[in-house]
Amino acid sequence: MWDIVSINSVQANKTSGYLSKNALSELNTQLNQSTANFIIVILHHPIVPMNSTWDDSLSLENPQDLFAVLDKYTKIRAVLFGHAHESAEFNKRGLKIIACPSTAVQFTDEKRIGFNYYTLNDNGRLEYETRWVAQ
Repeated sequence: MWDIVSINSVQANKTSGYLSKNALSELNTQLNQSTANFIIVILHHPIVPMNSTWDDSLSLENPQDLFAVLDKYTKIRAVLFGHAHESAEFNKRGLKIIACPSTAVQFTDEKRIGFNYYTLNDNGRLEYETRWVAQ
């Protein structure tokens, strides 16, 4: 069984993201109370440098605070985010981190719109495929 847990990283009147102490506390409580075998965490903003033309100053301002919570839970299989309008995968501390492409426009040379299609297996393996749609 999988749990999908979201946390709100959006700030009013700002493009970059931030996780308040209250949001992080709620996330910690949700993760602690989860009875699922495996967990995915979802938020809007990138939590790692994108290693692309993306302006990392528009990402999450306090990823270290998020990792302080995530590092306590071995059942977390992945963190998913958007905002950067590109498809990418990262690995940090053994955690799969996946950027979702945009269904509007990519901030890369990619001209198609896209989305990620996920398969959550009973053994805890997460598989995904980026699917591109011609415009």
